[in-house]
Amino acid sequence: MKLSGYTYRFLLIILFILFTTSMIIGCSKKIAGIPVEEWNQMSEIGRQAAMRGYNERQKIIAEERLVKAKQRAAEQAEEMRLKKLETIANQEKVAHVYAGEGIYGDLIQVTVKGGQLYFFGKHKDYQPLSFRIANGERKQVTFVRQTGNSMFQEINVWMAYQDGNFIFDCGEKQRMEKYGRKFSFSLGKSRVTKYQHVTLSKHSDSKAMDVNISIEVIPFEKMHHNTERIIIIK
Repeated sequence: MKLSGYTYRFLLIILFILFTTSMIIGCSKKIAGIPVEEWNQMSEIGRQAAMRGYNERQKIIAEERLVKAKQRAAEQAEEMRLKKLETIANQEKVAHVYAGEGIYGDLIQVTVKGGQLYFFGKHKDYQPLSFRIANGERKQVTFVRQTGNSMFQEINVWMAYQDGNFIFDCGEKQRMEKYGRKFSFSLGKSRVTKYQHVTLSKHSDSKAMDVNISIEVIPFEKMHHNTERIIIIK
């Protein structure tokens, strides 16, 4: 992030004024860093010299603080840039997987049924759900509960799949993953791994209770027979 010469000087002056004011006026026992008793005994020439020296020191401190602030801003900007590039690269990777250009194990189909999920304050039954998720993908899926004729309740739950581990209810932020559940699965001939009676933390979004989860590895030759990424099983 670049600052113009005018902006740089303006910030420097503001920092200098704030710091000098807080040190001179805000401190009742010292003036320009000198104890009041000693200050009162100084001559006017001595006071002026002390004030000039004090101001020079505070100017240097203000300049150093401004340099550090610029460095932090530049580091944050670079971190955001790299994170954006990483996100774009990951999105492209996921798109290639759905296009059938990945390797075996890059695409799985997850089926969730049985047990109960947390709908608006209560654990309730829901419609079984199947969805596909690619390696490196993090997304929301919607669970539905029918409450009456043409009336439904929905909850959105984040899912993630990264390098052989499927995370059920991972939360939108990575810090929330600890409340979800991580599952590994087989890449063998059966292609299907089942987990039964799964219950999640009360701090998770779904608060899943006693649900059954199956994970199927999708061969790429089978992908093109069904391009739907989310399928509600009735």
